[in-house]
Amino acid sequence: MADPLSIAGSVVGITTAGVQASVKLYALAEKVATASQMITNIADDISSTCAIFNQVRELIIPQPDAQGVLKSVFNSIALKDISDAL
Repeated sequence: MADPLSIAGSVVGITTAGVQASVKLYALAEKVATASQMITNIADDISSTCAIFNQVRELIIPQPDAQGVLKSVFNSIALKDISDAL
């Protein structure tokens, strides 16, 4: 017959492991539940960043003025530096 003290110790060990597993499962469930919103937020941030890059691109690309001459917000040195950096 098993010693009652060792049985109690085993029950405590099993209970502790169960509580720890439960806490970890709840934490995982919370992360999974909020993952969709986090991914949506990241996608929105990327979309906004792309829109900003498109606006910068429009500034970089020379546009024709009233006489048809291509003009840019940037001078030729800045345009070359930008081109070299890309």
